[in-house]
Amino acid sequence: MLLMFSLAATALCYAEGDNYDTLANWGVRIAVPDNKTAILKDNEYYIYAQEEGSIPYVMLTTYRYGSEEEFIPAFTEFMQGQYSDLTVTKEAEKKQIGEKTCYEIDYGYKVSGYDVTDYNGPQKLDQGF
Repeated sequence: MLLMFSLAATALCYAEGDNYDTLANWGVRIAVPDNKTAILKDNEYYIYAQEEGSIPYVMLTTYRYGSEEEFIPAFTEFMQGQYSDLTVTKEAEKKQIGEKTCYEIDYGYKVSGYDVTDYNGPQKLDQGF
């Protein structure tokens, strides 16, 4: 299973309290910053920094691919279908977080005429949570 983190826009919040959500099907426990809204919608988990449904937000979702060689180009192609002006602002780069192998790739595009920068990483490629 691949767990993907996507940060839309540039503002980011950090969890300081003891507010956690556990997504048992994903085998992950997520810290939610104080006074922020976290919602699970279908197979996507959102943390909204301001108000529900607004940017900036953090989105987590899972994908089932056998390898990064399959996933990264397929996801980039999907994103290009969603945003015709999509550019890869940082090519996929392998990262290590503890004992976990991850990848980071960054995209840029416009929504309603505004620049959006997505930070899509690190992405976990093994199930050993």
